[in-house]
Amino acid sequence: MNRVHPRRRAGSDTNPAQTCTDCAATVVGVDEARAVIDRLERIDVLDRDGAPPAVLLEELRGLVRDAEAWARLERDERAAAAVERCDSALAQPVA
Repeated sequence: MNRVHPRRRAGSDTNPAQTCTDCAATVVGVDEARAVIDRLERIDVLDRDGAPPAVLLEELRGLVRDAEAWARLERDERAAAAVERCDSALAQPVA
């Protein structure tokens, strides 16, 4: 006889507040999050390999674009503001 714990029965202990009612943005954001992580990994490898600053700078600019796309999809105002600050910093001339 296989006994199922009462809390494990189908439909029991469901908390509607914890269900996903707007998962589309989160699921779509996975691709953008993956792009940011991939870009960070590339930057790390380039840095370890001693890539020229211009190459790193171009990857950092790409990172800002990827992060901006992710922040836009997630509609996270703090993330969007952080991306804007990074974009402004990267727009400054490099000495």
